[in-house]
Amino acid sequence: LVQGSAAYYLKEKIKLIDKFIIEHNLKTKMIFQVHDELIFEIAEGELEYAYVFKSIMEDCNDWMVPIIAEIDATKTNWAEKKPVHSLEELKELMA
Repeated sequence: LVQGSAAYYLKEKIKLIDKFIIEHNLKTKMIFQVHDELIFEIAEGELEYAYVFKSIMEDCNDWMVPIIAEIDATKTNWAEKKPVHSLEELKELMA
């Protein structure tokens, strides 16, 4: 039930992230959605925005259960993505 109900929640978050990208004139692109994942192509110099997107995804004050958004990253392809837990880790992986 939660996963099915969260589909609407995810669509709202997609709209908020898209609005943020447009308002801040970012070169980063939201590529597509795969089930409960959002796939981004982060532009050079904009890695810190991954954590802004994470914050937007987790902002659910009206829910009784917290939503946790995790970041995986890769320079190659989706199958080789690795979890990152900090901006420093993300920068190191993407260097």
